Amino acid sequence: MDQEKGLEKFLSFSIKAGLYLTLIMPLLVFKSVVFPFVFSKAIYFQLLIEVLAILALAYFALARRQEKRFLATPLFWALLVYAIVSLTSALFGVDFQRSFWSTFERMDGLFFLFHLIIFFLLLRIFFNKSDWQRFWWGFLGVSVLAGILSLAYYGFEHRRLVGILGNPIYLGAFLLFSVFSGGFLLTAIRGKIFRLFLLLAILFSVVLIFLSASRGPILGLGLGLFLAMLLFLFSQERFSKRLRIGISSLFLTFCLLLGLVYAFQNSFLIKRIGLKRITFLSERHGESRLLSWQIALRAWQDRFFLGWGRENYEIAFNKHLNPEIFKYAGRWFDRPHNKYLEVAINGGILGLLAYFSILGVLAFYLLKIYRKQQILAIFFSALIFAYLFQNFFAFDVPVTYFCFFGAIAFIDFQYQSLIDKELTEKEKMEKNRVQGIGLAQRRILAFAIIPFLAFSFYYSLQAFRASRLFRQILLVQGNPQGLPQEIINLYQKSLRLFPQNQQQFSLVIANKIVNQAIKGDARFLNFGILSFLKQEIKKSIALKPLNIKNYLVLIRIYQLLGISTNQKQYFLKAEKTALRALKIYPLRPDFYYEIAKTEKFLGNREKAAQYFKKA
Repeated sequence: MDQEKGLEKFLSFSIKAGLYLTLIMPLLVFKSVVFPFVFSKAIYFQLLIEVLAILALAYFALARRQEKRFLATPLFWALLVYAIVSLTSALFGVDFQRSFWSTFERMDGLFFLFHLIIFFLLLRIFFNKSDWQRFWWGFLGVSVLAGILSLAYYGFEHRRLVGILGNPIYLGAFLLFSVFSGGFLLTAIRGKIFRLFLLLAILFSVVLIFLSASRGPILGLGLGLFLAMLLFLFSQERFSKRLRIGISSLFLTFCLLLGLVYAFQNSFLIKRIGLKRITFLSERHGESRLLSWQIALRAWQDRFFLGWGRENYEIAFNKHLNPEIFKYAGRWFDRPHNKYLEVAINGGILGLLAYFSILGVLAFYLLKIYRKQQILAIFFSALIFAYLFQNFFAFDVPVTYFCFFGAIAFIDFQYQSLIDKELTEKEKMEKNRVQGIGLAQRRILAFAIIPFLAFSFYYSLQAFRASRLFRQILLVQGNPQGLPQEIINLYQKSLRLFPQNQQQFSLVIANKIVNQAIKGDARFLNFGILSFLKQEIKKSIALKPLNIKNYLVLIRIYQLLGISTNQKQYFLKAEKTALRALKIYPLRPDFYYEIAKTEKFLGNREKAAQYFKKA
């Protein structure tokens, strides 16, 4: 019995320690993998959560006392409904494999969503009040370190602070959580040194949000601070004068900074650090967003109830393309840059309602908490509002998902704590009795689930190895001395490790090799490697006939084969492939352009000119 209790305590301690280790996720950038700013963070989180889930199941099978209260909360059920609807929409969508696994570039499939829900459950089961306080202190420390690293190592790109998240928008959204969680800690802590650190950390985060020059996070910050100020000023609770002055001063500081940016928008300093873009919405940017949203709305209407499935926006976009968008923006969109439209396209109206049910439960929680713990409710209401507002212009990435799920688990904990205080001892006993599961049943359930988690861990480990190997392929390809056969060997090895990503692997490699061949790299004007790539892309098209990029790269491979062998048949195959693709995507100008190039290679200049004009 003593040994069991000792093991139970050890498991509980290990799980809590692991949950604190999730906090370093935003800092991780593994240079040895592809898409290091996204993949590094997501794969670390997945591997860690899988280990913690196995430990939690072992704890669940051993513990004499039962941890079931989290199942009674409305937020858990709302998350579960959202997960079920997302899975259903993926099953009936256009590409289930992509919906489930996603890509190394995004890491936003159902697989990652399930890890987030497990993360939520682990926080709810194992964290108490003091654990949560340490968690938010750790989060604030990590955000300060992330800011310092962003300035020191990653700096500015196009005069905007890119940061350790690889994109100014992601950095701005991440720091919103730092500002408002720091504000909450500031009101709950005693001691001048701690308060000074918190105040400096909050101001540092505000400045970095401005340096990111991302309109969504900046406006979200302002509106969140304004909401917090109103809630403080009009609250019936008697807050200290210092607290009211503090939050008002923070909002006024934000207004002053924004006012100074507008007043001196044409000064050298404002232009130099990229803040001028905050002061206006360019025609190019505004029109591209509006056109993107219009395309998204049309795509949603096409699959109104269950959507296209998670991660399939690129197919929806190309199906309902308005070519006018190319006047203002790039050629490829895999997100509508609006979280709510993205959810609607992924899961249809059912997915959107399920997502809004999560937000509705959060609103209900915060109203309930506001009656008893107004300071906490004010800061986290402002945080959630700021985050939701900036999502009108952006989308989630692994780090912002991590922050959001951590915040809602904390709010769920606070709500449940209030509910428990209102229950009588008799009601608590009845609640535990109804929810009870026998020890034998729990052990059977735990040992039934552990193999699935072990497989998930193996999958994530293989994904990490394949990503490192894929990075090696790109390095060999970029090296003028790199041999084509070495690339093929490494590519085949990466597929053996991780066949789920064949689509992305083959497409990225083929695109890069084709582009180098077009530029005259003699290594890749090679019949052997071009034929190999042709077969790989044809396999991809057979499996995923709606992936437009596969058709484009296959056309170019045929063109290169025609040039290198001087055989007309390859140009005819290029034209045939383009005409086939046009039946699926009749409004993509790329295919008219490729037919024009092909006709030019065939010597049909008049026909080529007609297609160029049409493109």
